[in-house]
Amino acid sequence: MIKINYRKGFIFFVMVLLLNLSPVNSEVISVEDEQVFLTEYCKTLVNEIEKSYQKQIEAVERKRTSDFNKMGRWIYGISDVFANLNCSYYINNYEY
Repeated sequence: MIKINYRKGFIFFVMVLLLNLSPVNSEVISVEDEQVFLTEYCKTLVNEIEKSYQKQIEAVERKRTSDFNKMGRWIYGISDVFANLNCSYYINNYEY
């Protein structure tokens, strides 16, 4: 149980670190800029989930359960961020 909390904390820390190191880290001037940024960020999360899912499939084919579980935890963390940001709104409802 404690390890799960550390994992969530670690994933949160990594996401915050990536946002701070990101070249798109800048001031948001308008609501439209915010929506464009969040739309692109959410698309990046979806792409990462898709790549990780493919790695999970490869792990199953190679019978590497530890890699499969590792990718599953990673996907869970990314999907948690996706849900907390309400990314489905930005991906489905926002048009440029």
